[in-house]
Amino acid sequence: MSLANKLSIIFLSLITISCSADHFIKDRQIREEVENDFHQKVKLLNLSKEAANITEVKDPQEREALMFLYAYMPLCDLYNNDVQFYRENVQHSLSTRFDFKWGKSVPDEIFRHFILPVRVNNETLDSSRTIFYRELKDRVKNLSMRDAVLEINHWCREKVTYNPSDERTSSPLATMMNATGRCGEESTFTVAALRSVGIPARQVYTPRWAHTDDNHAWVEVWVDGKWYYIGACEPDIDLNTAWFTPIVSRAMLMHTKVFGKYSGSEEIISNNPLYTEINVTSTYAPIGRLEIFVVDSSKRAISNATVSFRIYNYAEFYPAINKQSDSDGVAFASLGLGDVLVSATFNGSFGIKKCSVKEGIIKDTIVLNKKIGDEYSLDIDITPPVSTYKPDSASSIKSADYNSKIAKDDSIRNAYVSTFFNQKDVDIIVKQINTPEQKNTIEQILKLSKGNNSEIKNFFMSLNSSNYSFGIEMLKLLSEKDLRDTPAKTLTEHLNLFMDLNQAIEKYDKETIVNYILNPRIQTEHLSSWRAELSQISKLQPIENNPKSIIEYIKTIKVHDSLSISGSYIYPSKVAKFKISDKKSLDNFAIALFRLKGIPARFEKLTKRAQFLDKGNWVDIFDLDETKQSKEFGYLEIKSHSENTIEDPKFETHFTISEFENNYWRVLNFRNKEGYEGTNSIKSVFGKPVLVKSGYYLSTSGTRLSDGKVLARIDLFNVRPNETTNKELVLRNSTDELSVCGNINPEGVIDGRGFFTIIFIDSENEPNKHILRDISDSYTQLTKFNLPLVFVFTNTHIADKLSNDYLKEIQNDKLVKIKVDNKSQLFGSINMFTKSKLHYPVVVVADTFGRIVYQQSGYTIGTGETLLKVMKIVGK
Repeated sequence: MSLANKLSIIFLSLITISCSADHFIKDRQIREEVENDFHQKVKLLNLSKEAANITEVKDPQEREALMFLYAYMPLCDLYNNDVQFYRENVQHSLSTRFDFKWGKSVPDEIFRHFILPVRVNNETLDSSRTIFYRELKDRVKNLSMRDAVLEINHWCREKVTYNPSDERTSSPLATMMNATGRCGEESTFTVAALRSVGIPARQVYTPRWAHTDDNHAWVEVWVDGKWYYIGACEPDIDLNTAWFTPIVSRAMLMHTKVFGKYSGSEEIISNNPLYTEINVTSTYAPIGRLEIFVVDSSKRAISNATVSFRIYNYAEFYPAINKQSDSDGVAFASLGLGDVLVSATFNGSFGIKKCSVKEGIIKDTIVLNKKIGDEYSLDIDITPPVSTYKPDSASSIKSADYNSKIAKDDSIRNAYVSTFFNQKDVDIIVKQINTPEQKNTIEQILKLSKGNNSEIKNFFMSLNSSNYSFGIEMLKLLSEKDLRDTPAKTLTEHLNLFMDLNQAIEKYDKETIVNYILNPRIQTEHLSSWRAELSQISKLQPIENNPKSIIEYIKTIKVHDSLSISGSYIYPSKVAKFKISDKKSLDNFAIALFRLKGIPARFEKLTKRAQFLDKGNWVDIFDLDETKQSKEFGYLEIKSHSENTIEDPKFETHFTISEFENNYWRVLNFRNKEGYEGTNSIKSVFGKPVLVKSGYYLSTSGTRLSDGKVLARIDLFNVRPNETTNKELVLRNSTDELSVCGNINPEGVIDGRGFFTIIFIDSENEPNKHILRDISDSYTQLTKFNLPLVFVFTNTHIADKLSNDYLKEIQNDKLVKIKVDNKSQLFGSINMFTKSKLHYPVVVVADTFGRIVYQQSGYTIGTGETLLKVMKIVGK
């Protein structure tokens, strides 16, 4: 090659490098794909104004980053926030490449998918990125990337600790304001903090544990070229170390959503217009590949069948992975080494089969030998993966410095939490609105509002003699999370505009008015000032306050459901402005518009339908054919089988009811307003027949044994129009192993995770002395299982006396706690599912999720030996 040619090639290379350096997306093919996706979305959704604001941005990196975000945003993000909001976040993200020494080491693809996006999962978006950056910059800028991650997690613990709550995911700032969050909120918060300083991070879920009825979320973080995991707001001594490390190897699936079209090395579960779902199970547990061959009764391969890989959890077979069979009739999933239930559905036919995943490739066949509407029952034994965890003694040693740092984290957070509630505020409010009879209610609401206390106080103080009754009723409707993150202004606007309705609502009873007109809550959306915002939209004002006029307007709104993400909604005012929505947000808008006009409306949780009240009957907003509606409903009555050992089985603990809809089984919602699992039971829900849509239904029941195995049963049946369907719920039982037999509130009882034993003592009588002696005598053997013992006495005198007499040798052991509960609050929180009445002394073996797997009460000999047998099972 001549010198001239060599120089020409070098020159062209330099030009290419120079040009690509000006681009945020340096790969030309990817850049063109993103730009094409952006422009197609702009055209589809009529976003010409937003597109102009983006394409006019002069800086190419900033412009391309905005295009990337908009190309793969869900509708709620496109409409709820303006371009300026995203532009500020983009500018901030790009600056981290220069503000921190690790910034330039992050590859473009990793930066694009795991730093740039504002959204983590389905949380409410906010301006946390810039706020977190200000708090963290100086704290981590001189650290290595690894040490910065560990330090940020300590900062997260200073701000937030775990507390269960409803399914709506708070914004990171709301989580910080209240100092608590469930695991999904803690992990969202931690990811937001890491991304704010240019560290790639993603939220990882096990959507359902296989060995216990719960799920969990944590954080993966990219450090120096490799992904590691950490417990969110739960700092440990190093990366890849967390409390869940010993149990995560028992999971069937760990996955995460990556916004945009992602082409990393991880296995892709699915793609959609918004995100790529990837499978990261192999990072945590041994896996196998389960390949399902779908055939009809003639053994002919069926393509395009809906295949669901289901994990038993919360008394349902949860569809963890859904796929379509390929042209050869095959669908596959990579899963942990345990049992799953696989269902395949196609064109009115289906098949169900239990499959056991093993290492390597496991091939199995499902025959579509059942028809939709076939009634039958099937018993299924499910075995979860066994733990492959091998303890590393070095990694479990906590230094004095680490323990001191954790204590400091907690003290900082606790000092902040102590400012939440002031008893004087209650007295001030009671005096202001002259409602001494409401004092207890006001006090409870203020306590529940936590870090939002000042906003709720301000709302109370805005009330007067004419509106305080409805104001308090409105607050009582809200969930605890609503109380924690709703501004006073939003609540005041809802109340004042409701009060303006006056005569329009006089024809309804108070319960209807409060629940279905006043109520600002519709589904599980983040509360907005929709009443005030809709009132200000001129094109809504001429709409008459009658159903026909309202529905005619609603029909003009276009629906693009493929651009929706679960758990996030477009604000009603934005639906009205853009006249484009997803289905669930359109339901919200319709209900909001009816309520705005003074007509009762609701989202019926069981049927998943938006409805309004007309002449005493609930009518579907999107289907006014009352004759058709009357034929679509029947009644369902469920009773517990007479031989069940559990007297009143709980929903999502012992059983679920699912409706077949669009090739999927959808679990009916029997939760209370806080959205907690196991909050209702057969007696509380089916005390009388329940009105449901007529159709095909699935009852799932299960007995969870202490080692994680499940004795399950499915029962498929039909609910026919205008008829009452009676079903008996059967709970299979095992006499050889433990099962969940009750629950208890473990809050403040024990630290960490796992099983523990509580012994309740109320006096110095013989049964109590026997039980203490038995446990003390067996203590050396009990310690081998490393499960804490908590002794709860009813008063200080008994605690001092019996502890000194029977627990003197063990009470200083780290596994032993001695507590006094003179109000019997802890004892009163025990809820046994059987008919047994508890008498002191009482022994309960439970886990930190509050599930009781063993209980005994009254005078019993040999408790120590019995506990050894129990612990051998739960300690596996």
